Amino acid sequence: HITYCNAVIDAIKIISHIISTHLVYYPYLESVRLCIVPRSFFTMCQFQVLMISYLWLSVAAFGRFVLLPPTTRGRSHNFWNANLRPLQMVRNIDLPEAIVFYGAQSLMDVETQEPLPGVEALLKECQEIDAAALLLLYDESSASSSSESSSSLRSSSQDKCIKRLQEKYGTTTLSVHIDTDHPPPNPRALYEAIESTLIQPKGFGGSSGFGTKLAEPERNPLPKHVVVLAHTDDQCRAARFFGARVMSLVDNDFADGILLDWSEIGVDDISTPGSYWLNPPPGSKDDEGNKVDMFEVMDACESSNLDSDSEVLVSATEDEVLSEEALNAILNDMDPL
Repeated sequence: HITYCNAVIDAIKIISHIISTHLVYYPYLESVRLCIVPRSFFTMCQFQVLMISYLWLSVAAFGRFVLLPPTTRGRSHNFWNANLRPLQMVRNIDLPEAIVFYGAQSLMDVETQEPLPGVEALLKECQEIDAAALLLLYDESSASSSSESSSSLRSSSQDKCIKRLQEKYGTTTLSVHIDTDHPPPNPRALYEAIESTLIQPKGFGGSSGFGTKLAEPERNPLPKHVVVLAHTDDQCRAARFFGARVMSLVDNDFADGILLDWSEIGVDDISTPGSYWLNPPPGSKDDEGNKVDMFEVMDACESSNLDSDSEVLVSATEDEVLSEEALNAILNDMDPL
């Protein structure tokens, strides 16, 4: 930058000097010389054109390397109308390891038995990033016996739709899990479905091997990287008890996102960070955001046969988390303050 500033200053000094003394500036590789020439009109015109061109090039070069930001240097662009791009910060993005379609109605339309809008696009993206897609089926009609519910979970038209999707995207991309004993809000069906699924985590690394981390061995998807696609409040509760993110087709206060259909989202939207959240979920939570133990919730659901309208589940888990002894311990810790 100092070199170009000096060049511009030298050019201005030479021009002002030539106007009064009719000197010509001859640059050489070895040195710089000033030579006196005859006062002819032709020579002066040539010299002025030469010096004006040199001054223009010096100013243009100075402006190019000083005024323009580094992101545009060395690129083909219009000097006076450069398309300047703002700086962007790059963050690590954790892609979802598994997507769970909770219930048949989260995957297909009840009347037409065709996939809901956006389902095939999500399955295609899961296939591209090697993420697991699960269809978790249970008896959504009534609390019938296991034998009755297992026979009525999938109709022939639903089987055709599922088989067509599996043939197109592969059974490794879309797997079906059937649970007849643990309807939502019990998170056990989600827990067992994820525990029976294996994925191959990808390694991490920068350019030229910088910061390279080898891929981990096969394991189950982590709950914080699981996204549940639900269509009822109880399914959303089960997903929160499990510690996963949840997108819902029904409006409620505890889902991470409310959608009209699945065509509104892609894998990038439900990544971490994504369009709906910045950080992983904080673990198993109830409707009010209080921390709960997933296995205690399972036991409470199975022992009390709780449904979505019962408040026993929330109160029981709260009593277990903050028992009388734990509350007394907290109060004793506060006494010295």
